[in-house]
Amino acid sequence: MNTAAIVALVATIALGFATGALYLMRARRKRLKDLHLIAALAASGLVLAAVIAAPPPSLPGPAGFIPIALVGIATAAGWGAWKLARGSKSRGELVLFAHIVLGIAGFFVFLAWAKSVSAG
Repeated sequence: MNTAAIVALVATIALGFATGALYLMRARRKRLKDLHLIAALAASGLVLAAVIAAPPPSLPGPAGFIPIALVGIATAAGWGAWKLARGSKSRGELVLFAHIVLGIAGFFVFLAWAKSVSAG
């Protein structure tokens, strides 16, 4: 379960990187953005399932709810960035920055959590 979640998170980050690069080049690819959202939703579900199905950690590490919260908030921030910005480009970009930071943090915290569960 952890491997599937990690692969889905890596795919989500790769698609997000491609979407972000196109955004910076002022090119919009709606299908790529939609694919990124679908991958993020799948990754969120897999992270949730991995944490719920996991045995207690054998090493000290982050609590299981932390990667769930980070990935969930990152997904919500990415999906609603322009709605949350209410038409302000600078606010929208700030929300997208938060989306990026939370998503990457969620990935690394999930890796740390998965290591604490699988070690032993």
